[in-house]
Amino acid sequence: MTSHGNFSEPGDPESLNDVSYIFIGLYMSTLALTAIFGNCLVLFVFWRRSLYKRPVNWFIVNLAVADLSVSLFAHPMSAVAAFDQSWNLFGAIGCQLYGFFSYLCACNNIMTYAAISYFRYQIVCENKYIARVKRGRVLSVLVCVWIFSLFWTVCPLAGWNAYTPEPYDVSCSLHWYGKRIGDKVYIWLVLFFVYVFPLAIMVFSYSRIARHARRLACTPQIRNEENKSKFLYNLERGATKISLMMTITFVFTWTPYAVMSALTASGVHFLSPVMLLPTLFAKSSCAYNPFVFFLSHNTFKSYQWGFSFCVSTTTKKEAPGVFVTGKRFDNRVAPAGSTNPQPQQEAANDTEKKQTCSKGTILNVESAQESNVM
Repeated sequence: MTSHGNFSEPGDPESLNDVSYIFIGLYMSTLALTAIFGNCLVLFVFWRRSLYKRPVNWFIVNLAVADLSVSLFAHPMSAVAAFDQSWNLFGAIGCQLYGFFSYLCACNNIMTYAAISYFRYQIVCENKYIARVKRGRVLSVLVCVWIFSLFWTVCPLAGWNAYTPEPYDVSCSLHWYGKRIGDKVYIWLVLFFVYVFPLAIMVFSYSRIARHARRLACTPQIRNEENKSKFLYNLERGATKISLMMTITFVFTWTPYAVMSALTASGVHFLSPVMLLPTLFAKSSCAYNPFVFFLSHNTFKSYQWGFSFCVSTTTKKEAPGVFVTGKRFDNRVAPAGSTNPQPQQEAANDTEKKQTCSKGTILNVESAQESNVM
């Protein structure tokens, strides 16, 4: 079969045998089922534990909905096309819809990861939890993320570049080999604004968080403000690690595809079936987040076995504590400025009044029982 995909337009690539197409079809089918189950389970836990009530967790709901949508709509189409060894069943309109929808969700995800990283930076390094994590602010960021994503994904439908079949006709994406000046300008703008720009935000945010953590680790506990900052950092450390792991897995899966796209846009020709690997690897990103949650977050760990056997499972009862990121911070850990903590007295104080952790940051213990994931 002759392919006219994005990466292979200047020449005909080596053909795939029947076994290879069957493998791709099985791979996409397995990936779709895994992503559907995992992201449905994430949304179930958010609903069951009312985690969606905390605005900072809306970012995770946004990611789960986007990943679930791709696994329900796009991945099954790729599986069917692989088994049929062509895109003929879906035609040009199906290619436009597939390319637009997949591209939209991918743009949404990478910009959401950038937003999460910057929120993490402000929470951990600038101690602005209450000032930054508000419903209106989070909602505004999410709306901007979707508007930004829609702009870049609607452009090919309007004639600025186009959606065409990728190698071996098992998926569709941007027309990386466009000859027109407008097509080339669009490709390089996309590579910058949809990949390099959000990646720079992530690198900046997490590098600042790492530097802040090192500074706190080396700071003697003398000044009250430093103690408060260190206490807040310990509370937020678990959520920061989870968001960092999610970001790393996403960048790891999409970077080979971004590099391949940049090379093809530069005129480099790839005529080997190996060129299909970055595309297949990038499509696996929608299935990783649930595994990160279940391996790293206690709230999700308590549900994974009970859900598998359709049995309601709850966590063990624990002494009253402060929950900010889903990780229990024991009352025996003294708040900032305390020199001789009394566990019982601290537990009583935590359940009665608000606890000041840093300048301008007040954590309400009652509302903090609804755990933050991010």
